[in-house]
Amino acid sequence: MLSAIVTSEPIKSVYAEDMDLRVYSAKGLKVTREEKNLSQKALAEKSEVSLSMIAKLEQDITSPTAEVLQKL
Repeated sequence: MLSAIVTSEPIKSVYAEDMDLRVYSAKGLKVTREEKNLSQKALAEKSEVSLSMIAKLEQDITSPTAEVLQKL
């Protein structure tokens, strides 16, 4: 059953060109934020994600929801 859905082709997203996939990891979020010369506070304001959520994501305390990922 599982072999029917497993392929050797990578899953392609229609958003792949627009989305920086590094935000999926805690380290990636911080690196990307720093590359853009944004403080956590500036990113929070720009993305409309709370400052505490940005901090928790960067510390890998919590995982982002789909809504948060979309905002980032």
